[in-house]
Amino acid sequence: MSAQAAWVRRFEDVRRFLVDNGALPPNAQQIARPDDPRDATARLLRAGADAESVTLALSAVFRWPVYLEARHGALARAADRSWAFGGGRLFLSDPFAQAALLANPQLILSPRQLQSFRGDVGLLPLRPPGDAAAPEDLSHSPAAERILREWIALAVAEGASDLHIAPRDNHAVEIRVRRNGLLATLREEPMTLPGGCHYRQVANTLLTLSGNQHGVYNAPCDGQLELAQDGRTLSIRVNMCPVRIGRSVWGSFTLRI
Repeated sequence: MSAQAAWVRRFEDVRRFLVDNGALPPNAQQIARPDDPRDATARLLRAGADAESVTLALSAVFRWPVYLEARHGALARAADRSWAFGGGRLFLSDPFAQAALLANPQLILSPRQLQSFRGDVGLLPLRPPGDAAAPEDLSHSPAAERILREWIALAVAEGASDLHIAPRDNHAVEIRVRRNGLLATLREEPMTLPGGCHYRQVANTLLTLSGNQHGVYNAPCDGQLELAQDGRTLSIRVNMCPVRIGRSVWGSFTLRI
């Protein structure tokens, strides 16, 4: 397979992954591939896929692990954050745009780094356009976990059997509880929550804590989590159902306490 055919095939695989997981609408399969591979990722973002979903798609298609500080350690980064190096592994932010670096790592790595490089490659999480402070751990956010604990504590204080967390539209999340068989709204929150934490991070964290794959919202899933709170351990059953709002697919959660 020629180099041209190889990158085209991977572009189509990434596009299909995004459609299958709800990050792009079904008609996105008709998006024309770019003439230049350096525009491949940018074209998918312009089509409406969020940076987090594109990162997960690239990781799945290229079979590269996404950088996690707890797993891979500290990194030496390029000034433009397009690549980084650590633990003997080269991390790239865009495999399509930076293919030349894989063939010639000496272009960017120091002699000392080259000595420890054994060809292992990973993926830096893409940053949303204009967002210089996007989180690098897509699977779990401490800020998101604090928000989840707050919502669960509210539900427990209300004597609720269930906590419902559901996007109402692309701008707001509704937090409801079930008491004595009746649903009641506790509050509405904006998609970007206090402290700059986005609802997508809350959803990813909840999926991770309940033993599910973060970032995948196109099919229902169930899980279980245990949470220490006020000197006792809560056992919580988690159910996630996909909710399509416009061109976006969100996770709607029911937590049985």
